Amino acid sequence: MAIELYQIMTVIKNGADILKQLSQYKDEVGDIKKQGEFMRIIGKLDLELANAEIALAEQLREAKRFEEIIAELQKENRELKNPSITVVKKGKLTFREGDDVAICPNCYNKARKIVELNNAADVS
Repeated sequence: MAIELYQIMTVIKNGADILKQLSQYKDEVGDIKKQGEFMRIIGKLDLELANAEIALAEQLREAKRFEEIIAELQKENRELKNPSITVVKKGKLTFREGDDVAICPNCYNKARKIVELNNAADVS
């Protein structure tokens, strides 16, 4: 994706440079018919440049979205590795500290997942 962004940025820069040069030469073309053709070419290049800018903006939005997804996944990964809860045993049941809903001790011990149990018969 970085290569594509670089290519798009290069096209945009080159297109802008070409348009600037062509605009400087348009007055030097004496024939009206040739001036019209010249301006048509400039318009076509300008359209291609605009399309490249749109593609770049879309790529940047997509990259930002992926960065946000990666950050969220990294946060979830940290939380799974270092849970911020404390579990307590009350008899044969395991609870989150300060909570009256039993959790599955196997789920918590093996994968650090909090799986609430509906009743004591669910305890494995």
